[in-house]
Amino acid sequence: MAEEAAGRLVKVLRRRRVVDLAAIQSEVEGRSRRSLFRDLAQIDYLASFTHAGRYYTLVELVSFDDDGLWFHANIGFSRAGTLKETVVKEVEESEAGRTHLELARRLRVRVHNTLLDLVSHQRIARHAWQRCQLYLSHDGARAAQQVSRREEQAATALSPASTMAVLAEALRLSRAPIDVPTLTARLRTGGEALTAAQVEAVLVRYGIEPGKKTPASRSRRSRR
Repeated sequence: MAEEAAGRLVKVLRRRRVVDLAAIQSEVEGRSRRSLFRDLAQIDYLASFTHAGRYYTLVELVSFDDDGLWFHANIGFSRAGTLKETVVKEVEESEAGRTHLELARRLRVRVHNTLLDLVSHQRIARHAWQRCQLYLSHDGARAAQQVSRREEQAATALSPASTMAVLAEALRLSRAPIDVPTLTARLRTGGEALTAAQVEAVLVRYGIEPGKKTPASRSRRSRR
């Protein structure tokens, strides 16, 4: 009976690719939530690191990228497993540490509370860098290397004129969420041959989160 139920579960996952437990229950009749969790334990499956682990897929259906991530629409799966373990992996393996905005953009999910928890439990370290917090390996030697690499990147960063061009263009787009590719294209049209990574680095440095409106646009609205 259990093997038959697990077989039906595999068929559902292969057909639907990514599903939540409610969808599974609607297709595998006669199985309680507890029974379905036992069925899942018998197959090679993954739970999403986004959406509080609510979605499931088969390992055989996943194509991880170089960072061990795979997204189905906005649902993310990670070779590391949970969101916490994924954040730790991203921080540990990064050459120059990760900022909150970099992690949120890469993982497509809010990570503020996760970062606080990981720092409090000494899974990762935190370092004040310029106008943001830089998250680093908990290993002191590795963290020092990451900070050094971040400083090297900053030393070879854009000129003040190019930095101002990025900020000025971001303000011009302040009525709409900041989109890095669009901003980069507009800068190139204006004669600034910058990469998307350079543009995003400026936004991160000045606390402007890609995908959201600039602080200036929000403050203008609040005064109305």
